[in-house]
Amino acid sequence: MAQKNHQGKLQGARDKHDKVAQRGSDAQALRQQTAVLLDKIVTDAALVAKLQPMRAEALGEQPFTLESCDNREQDLHKWLQAA
Repeated sequence: MAQKNHQGKLQGARDKHDKVAQRGSDAQALRQQTAVLLDKIVTDAALVAKLQPMRAEALGEQPFTLESCDNREQDLHKWLQAA
């Protein structure tokens, strides 16, 4: 009985590991796809210089994280509509 319980826990740990590994693999693939897209972008330095102060005004100097990205997008939309 105890062996069966341990086997169940082991299988659960393996399943969890597989899910984490898959998420890592998916993230790596997305990162590579994004890098390809970024390489194709032509940046207008004058436009960037104009937009940076606006971004700072709208969103402050808080760093962006993956978790906060959606909220920051909403903050930017609200700021743009109020402007």
